[in-house]
Amino acid sequence: MQGALAVLTGAYRLSKDQAATLCEDLFSIPICPGTICELEQQTTTALTPVVEEMRQHVKTEHANVDETGWREEGSGPGCGSPSRHW
Repeated sequence: MQGALAVLTGAYRLSKDQAATLCEDLFSIPICPGTICELEQQTTTALTPVVEEMRQHVKTEHANVDETGWREEGSGPGCGSPSRHW
């Protein structure tokens, strides 16, 4: 439940009140917004080492950026001429 609440209030940007209502409505689990705040802090603490490890890994890898452009008809300066996009 802790992970689900973290996703609901983080990624899905539900308020604490909305998340509490959802828990009550869907799972019949009463929870107050203050408890959700506490669970968010615990989740942050638990995930901090993993996130830091991922950040370090990403810094050492190549981005594999492809700067190849493509043409699209009808979006150029003359509205009928092709233009280049990246």
